[in-house]
Amino acid sequence: MRTVFLQCHMTEFHGSHLKLWNYFTHVLAAPNFTPRIAFSSRTIWNETNPWLHAKDYIVDDPYSLPVDVFFLGGRHWAFAEKHPNWGHQTPVINLVQHVNHADPADDRYKYLSRPAIRVCVAPEISEALQATDKVRGPLLVIPNGIDLDDVIAQPAEQYAVDILIAALKRPDIGAELEKRRALIEVEQITHWCHR
Repeated sequence: MRTVFLQCHMTEFHGSHLKLWNYFTHVLAAPNFTPRIAFSSRTIWNETNPWLHAKDYIVDDPYSLPVDVFFLGGRHWAFAEKHPNWGHQTPVINLVQHVNHADPADDRYKYLSRPAIRVCVAPEISEALQATDKVRGPLLVIPNGIDLDDVIAQPAEQYAVDILIAALKRPDIGAELEKRRALIEVEQITHWCHR
């Protein structure tokens, strides 16, 4: 069984944590692989943490864990590079979720020259990384989001509200939109379009 090592810092649950959970469960379902994950000391342990009931896969001392594959998010490189199994023979999969990785002012930029298989969640991210001429290793682009053909829509009368403003990241903007909801223009999109 080969061990895939992941890391997480979660002071509150975000979409990036859900994506990491998705990759964790992909590894869990893969034959001949097992995931192991380490958390920062400030990680929350409540019902929003999907690993709350997966504690058999959590490691307290990752430096004592034999690692076959590193699965790294944007800022976990420095920690992984201190691991005893770090080296040219241990594969690295790097999930890249933002074009900021290609900005020389961003602290993640310096890791682009490290060999890795980079998984980008949009073509624009892959293009931005390619434009740096720093990337070593393949760049893969995967679809981000869900396949709408898999979504079973409920009849409109089953919804309690007409408009939902999801403003977890920017509650101030959500509050402003709610104030202006009578002024909101509606545009319907019935086909896939570029961002």
